[in-house]
Amino acid sequence: MITLKKQFILFFFIQLSVFAQDEFDKANIFLRNNEEVKGLAKISGNKIRFKKLENFKKETLNYKKVKKVVFDNGKTFVFKMTKRKIILLEELVNGKISLYVKNKVDHLFDFTGNTPKSLGNNKQTIYYFGKHGGDQVLGLLSEKDDKKIYKEFFSDCKKYTDLSMEDRAALGGMINAVKFYNENCK
Repeated sequence: MITLKKQFILFFFIQLSVFAQDEFDKANIFLRNNEEVKGLAKISGNKIRFKKLENFKKETLNYKKVKKVVFDNGKTFVFKMTKRKIILLEELVNGKISLYVKNKVDHLFDFTGNTPKSLGNNKQTIYYFGKHGGDQVLGLLSEKDDKKIYKEFFSDCKKYTDLSMEDRAALGGMINAVKFYNENCK
């Protein structure tokens, strides 16, 4: 007879194996020593899993070795610094103001019955703003951060600050707001 503890462990490892499948995509890795390496890569948290060819051994790369990763599908990932840590972010817009995103997925489970049940995933998207060429980014985690980001990144542009709140909302989100700034401000 399988106990509840054994069922949970079995369920956990089945779920883990589903989420940990190796899906490598073609990419160019730009190293800190200014070399460029082509191969297969995938993002795993704040690390990059890399192999030169399909049957080659996997390497784990981090911020000490890598500047950025550019996948053949056009997605670019870069290492940036927050106040507390170094994180790997997807670059959405590169310009005077750059916009990055980090998607965090929490796997939710219900442990109230005899067997644990998956309740699905909770996906959280966090946007980060940075200045061109800088390594520091500021994350949009709360309304307080929204005011800091506006003051630090957008307040120096009269064309942007003269827009009404409705006009800013009409830009259609952060990507378009950053693009507007980059195209219309010094």
